[in-house]
Amino acid sequence: MKKLDTKKLTSTAIFLSLALMLSIVENLLPPLVPFLPQAKIGIANIVILTSILLLGKWQGFVIVIMRALVNAIFSGNPVSFLYSFSAGVVSYGIMVLLLKTRKLSLMAVSSAAAMAHNLIQICVASLMTENGAVFVYLPYLAVVGGISGALIGLVCYYIVKKYPLNTLSSDIEEKEDNKQNNKSNSSLDTDSNANSDNYDQDN
Repeated sequence: MKKLDTKKLTSTAIFLSLALMLSIVENLLPPLVPFLPQAKIGIANIVILTSILLLGKWQGFVIVIMRALVNAIFSGNPVSFLYSFSAGVVSYGIMVLLLKTRKLSLMAVSSAAAMAHNLIQICVASLMTENGAVFVYLPYLAVVGGISGALIGLVCYYIVKKYPLNTLSSDIEEKEDNKQNNKSNSSLDTDSNANSDNYDQDN
């Protein structure tokens, strides 16, 4: 069990590192709205959606939280945590709920999550600035979020096509189950041999 948890933790850490790398790259890109630097395309969602599919929903949630926290710490901007955390949690929830339906493509799931992500960021910006005028940019961000989300979903589709759903977690669990079965079989064989030896000695 400890080895299983270690492998899951390692896989989660790798995905988190990838998400942080993509976030750094995205921070170098110009914002979608000039006076809203927190409004980004969300290319790190490639890792979030892929982690939900390949690792599991709870691992994906951990990555969402840790990415927002680490970005805020290293950027020295605690306000960015409010944007990233709130929008990330909502978009994550939408991904999980829509994936459960099994009726939508990854492009549709990612597109819906991206639009929700931008909507929450606009809401947070309105609360922070106490200015409702920022909602003027909502249609623009919705369109950009929908298109970028669809592209992100397409990338995730090809990644998941190569690696089946929950492949990392299932492989780990399967290996651990096989080890446990092998141990059980070997112990049974040992007990059987011991009983056989005792029988021969009695005869």
